Amino acid sequence: MSYTDLSDEFDYKDLLTWQNMDALGENDKEMYISGNFAFAPVKTRYYSMGAGDFVMQSNGPAGSSQVWNRTDGTFMRSPSTTLSSAQIAGVHLPHGATVTSFKVWWNNAVGGATGEASLFVSANYGSPVTTMATADSTPGAGQHTAEDTSISSATVANDANKISVYLAMDPVSLTTDIYCYMIVITYTVTTPLP
Repeated sequence: MSYTDLSDEFDYKDLLTWQNMDALGENDKEMYISGNFAFAPVKTRYYSMGAGDFVMQSNGPAGSSQVWNRTDGTFMRSPSTTLSSAQIAGVHLPHGATVTSFKVWWNNAVGGATGEASLFVSANYGSPVTTMATADSTPGAGQHTAEDTSISSATVANDANKISVYLAMDPVSLTTDIYCYMIVITYTVTTPLP
């Protein structure tokens, strides 16, 4: 029977490798660990968002009840040719994670069109509200990305806060003047995920 020698890391009693336990048909054995047990190094994870994650804000253009997007959900745009649209989405990251990047994929066809994207955190009762990151569109830049890696209040605290993304697009004369393809939030974890 094989044992794993981890005496440099912590004390153990009858500590069998999981492979040997299974191979020997002895998977009813118990594992005893005392002392500190360290998780692997920092892990990078990605949280992507698209059209299906957003709902129209109540102050959006008249008659707007949802995000307007292609039927396959590849992009979001304003439902109005002259009015700015505003959408919002909740962000669900693991407690204790650290946000390291907020990146948005845009298409801005004309110089006067604007696109705004903000990641923000608010306390359980709604105040205070802190802008964590912004990644606005560059007017007239065509297909491009905008990224913010200077994250404020970067540590996720789900026991006291909620995180959201605010997205606004203001076209000039066509709904296709400005649209958003996707958003990716990069974060790191140092504890095991459930």
